[in-house]
Amino acid sequence: MLGMVDVELIKKMHERDHSIRDISRMTGWSRQTVRKTLAAPAEPPVYDRSTPRPCPAMDPYMDVVRQWIGDDESAPRKQRHTAKRVFDRLVDEYAFAGSSDLRAASTLILTLLVALINKLSVSAIAQWIS
Repeated sequence: MLGMVDVELIKKMHERDHSIRDISRMTGWSRQTVRKTLAAPAEPPVYDRSTPRPCPAMDPYMDVVRQWIGDDESAPRKQRHTAKRVFDRLVDEYAFAGSSDLRAASTLILTLLVALINKLSVSAIAQWIS
């Protein structure tokens, strides 16, 4: 199986007016493999993180925020938690000190909310959108 580097090499060589036979001769791959590679659509490389990135500022509060977002599934749209409301509740109820800068803290919480909402079921996402 060809790696991304190999696919890129074949496509670059073909762009530089090398024939399929020349590419096959230079790389050692069969002409059929070179043809299949050139005919395949270019796929962007995909990177999946094996372990989630640590978030020391929010990790102690993740379960609480997950609970709030879970409770918001059945709440009317206008009564759901925004990033600012989550931040305010964390400061008031749990003495959250993630950042003294409101913009940085709300960005951190907004990133968390987007990640949590993306993990919800399709029906829950449809409720959030409507």
